[in-house]
Amino acid sequence: MSNKQAIGWTVEEWHRKESEGYDVVLCSEDFTHDAALRLSGDFESDEQRMEYAQDLCDKLNAHDDLLTEVIHIIEAYQVPVGNSAAGEMAAEWTMAALREIRDEIVRMRKEKDHE
Repeated sequence: MSNKQAIGWTVEEWHRKESEGYDVVLCSEDFTHDAALRLSGDFESDEQRMEYAQDLCDKLNAHDDLLTEVIHIIEAYQVPVGNSAAGEMAAEWTMAALREIRDEIVRMRKEKDHE
Protein backbone atom coordinates (compact mmCIF):
# COMPACT_ATOMS: atom_id res chain seq x y z
CA MET A 1 0.00 0.00 0.00
CA SER A 2 1.28 3.48 -0.83
CA ASN A 3 -0.20 6.89 0.02
CA LYS A 4 1.52 9.00 -2.64
CA GLN A 5 1.50 12.79 -2.61
CA ALA A 6 1.91 14.97 -5.68
CA ILE A 7 5.28 16.41 -4.60
CA GLY A 8 8.00 16.06 -2.03
CA TRP A 9 7.58 13.44 0.66
CA THR A 10 5.38 10.34 0.51
CA VAL A 11 4.36 7.64 3.01
CA GLU A 12 5.04 4.03 2.03
CA GLU A 13 4.83 0.57 3.56
CA TRP A 14 8.02 -1.45 3.11
CA HIS A 15 7.33 -5.13 3.69
CA ARG A 16 9.99 -7.11 5.54
CA LYS A 17 11.50 -10.19 3.93
CA GLU A 18 12.52 -11.92 7.14
CA SER A 19 9.16 -11.67 8.92
CA GLU A 20 5.57 -10.70 8.55
CA GLY A 21 4.74 -7.06 8.88
CA TYR A 22 6.04 -3.87 7.40
CA ASP A 23 7.84 -0.66 8.20
CA VAL A 24 6.23 2.73 7.68
CA VAL A 25 8.68 4.89 5.76
CA LEU A 26 8.63 8.54 4.71
CA CYS A 27 10.31 8.85 1.31
CA SER A 28 11.67 11.82 -0.59
CA GLU A 29 11.89 10.89 -4.24
CA ASP A 30 13.21 14.21 -5.54
CA PHE A 31 16.13 12.46 -7.31
CA THR A 32 18.58 14.64 -5.36
CA HIS A 33 18.92 12.49 -2.24
CA ASP A 34 16.25 9.77 -2.52
CA ALA A 35 16.00 9.75 1.27
CA ALA A 36 13.94 7.35 3.38
CA LEU A 37 13.01 7.86 7.04
CA ARG A 38 11.73 4.80 8.91
CA LEU A 39 9.06 5.57 11.52
CA SER A 40 9.05 3.60 14.74
CA GLY A 41 7.43 4.25 18.08
CA ASP A 42 4.63 3.32 20.43
CA PHE A 43 1.36 3.37 18.47
CA GLU A 44 -1.96 1.89 19.50
CA SER A 45 -2.62 0.56 15.99
CA ASP A 46 -1.27 0.39 12.46
CA GLU A 47 -3.88 2.97 11.51
CA GLN A 48 -2.59 5.40 14.14
CA ARG A 49 0.98 4.84 12.94
CA MET A 50 -0.04 5.56 9.30
CA GLU A 51 -2.00 8.68 10.34
CA TYR A 52 1.02 9.98 12.27
CA ALA A 53 3.31 9.29 9.31
CA GLN A 54 0.93 11.09 6.95
CA ASP A 55 0.77 14.07 9.32
CA LEU A 56 4.59 14.27 9.34
CA CYS A 57 4.64 13.96 5.56
CA ASP A 58 2.07 16.76 5.18
CA LYS A 59 4.17 19.02 7.41
CA LEU A 60 7.31 18.29 5.39
CA ASN A 61 5.46 19.12 2.17
CA ALA A 62 3.74 22.25 3.51
CA HIS A 63 6.79 24.47 2.96
CA ASP A 64 6.90 23.76 -0.77
CA ASP A 65 3.12 24.12 -1.06
CA LEU A 66 3.35 27.55 0.58
CA LEU A 67 6.09 28.72 -1.79
CA THR A 68 4.06 27.54 -4.78
CA GLU A 69 1.05 29.51 -3.56
CA VAL A 70 3.15 32.66 -2.94
CA ILE A 71 4.57 32.46 -6.46
CA HIS A 72 1.06 32.03 -7.88
CA ILE A 73 -0.23 35.08 -5.98
CA ILE A 74 2.66 37.22 -7.23
CA GLU A 75 2.19 36.08 -10.83
CA ALA A 76 -1.58 36.66 -10.77
CA TYR A 77 -1.51 40.03 -9.01
CA GLN A 78 -3.28 42.79 -10.95
CA VAL A 79 -1.71 46.19 -10.28
CA PRO A 80 -4.24 49.05 -10.47
CA VAL A 81 -3.13 51.51 -13.13
CA GLY A 82 -5.35 54.56 -12.95
CA ASN A 83 -5.94 56.95 -15.84
CA SER A 84 -2.59 58.67 -16.16
CA ALA A 85 0.85 58.10 -17.59
CA ALA A 86 2.23 58.33 -14.06
CA GLY A 87 -0.18 55.59 -12.93
CA GLU A 88 0.88 53.35 -15.79
CA MET A 89 4.56 53.95 -14.98
CA ALA A 90 4.00 53.18 -11.29
CA ALA A 91 2.16 49.97 -12.24
CA GLU A 92 5.07 48.90 -14.46
CA TRP A 93 7.55 49.55 -11.64
CA THR A 94 5.39 47.61 -9.21
CA MET A 95 5.11 44.64 -11.59
CA ALA A 96 8.88 44.70 -12.18
CA ALA A 97 9.47 44.61 -8.42
CA LEU A 98 6.99 41.74 -8.00
CA ARG A 99 8.74 39.77 -10.76
CA GLU A 100 12.07 40.28 -9.01
CA ILE A 101 10.57 39.01 -5.74
CA ARG A 102 9.10 36.00 -7.56
CA ASP A 103 12.43 35.24 -9.25
CA GLU A 104 14.25 35.44 -5.91
CA ILE A 105 11.77 32.99 -4.33
CA VAL A 106 12.22 30.59 -7.26
CA ARG A 107 16.02 30.90 -7.02
CA MET A 108 15.95 30.21 -3.27
CA ARG A 109 13.69 27.19 -3.81
CA LYS A 110 16.07 25.75 -6.44
CA GLU A 111 19.07 26.27 -4.14
CA LYS A 112 17.22 24.52 -1.30
CA ASP A 113 16.33 21.60 -3.59
CA HIS A 114 19.99 21.15 -4.55
CA GLU A 115 21.45 21.33 -1.00
